[in-house]
Amino acid sequence: MALGRIKNWAKFQHFKDRRPPWIKLYRDILDDRQWHQLDGEAAKCLVMIWLIASEDSGQIPALGDLAFRLRKSDQELESIVTRLSHWVERSDNALISTCYQVDAPETETETEVETELPNLSDERLDVPASGNSVTDADMQDGSNGPEIADRKRCPTAEIVALYHAELSDLPRVEKITDARAGYIRQRWLQDLPTLDAWRNYFADVRRSKFLMGLAPGRDGKPPFRADLEWLTKPSNFAKVSEGKYHR
Repeated sequence: MALGRIKNWAKFQHFKDRRPPWIKLYRDILDDRQWHQLDGEAAKCLVMIWLIASEDSGQIPALGDLAFRLRKSDQELESIVTRLSHWVERSDNALISTCYQVDAPETETETEVETELPNLSDERLDVPASGNSVTDADMQDGSNGPEIADRKRCPTAEIVALYHAELSDLPRVEKITDARAGYIRQRWLQDLPTLDAWRNYFADVRRSKFLMGLAPGRDGKPPFRADLEWLTKPSNFAKVSEGKYHR
């Protein structure tokens, strides 16, 4: 199954034959903010993905095949492709496996720990930011428009990959439990409805020495480091968003 396709391929590339010896690179990229925000490795991979996509009218091969062509591991490539959403349109079933496991828990002070777990049957997890409930009928007939249907599908694996890419110094997610998936979904529906919003949130986290484990620990304890579960719990998310940890 193809990983996806290059956005607007037919608009910008007009080759009659597959596997052309060259592709078009438009000068507009000089003023493309998304391009300039890429690191060198991601930009290099994007150019190579464009070349590979030219072999099949803009279609991108499956993740494993693409990883082999680019001499990357599946996990490395998944992390990079997550940052290329401006150019790459993913297939719905092209997500990496969500079978992860978690690092050893970090030491936190009593006031830093969030202990409540989300109720996965809570109706709040099925309510868009507007507060209007979404019924099964809405999802089946699309009567409320594609926006609600898109919001309903939380890209959990992509969010985890984005966390790994943007906050590589924090503990990796090795297992997505029901509780963790519930927190991520809750934030997606209530606070961070796009991958760009998640990217901005992670960038905000990266600016906090405390959250990144760069502040001295208290009473001889090791420094605190946030992880994805901690960052997505409701009251922790509110404190981060309000700048409590950005002194």
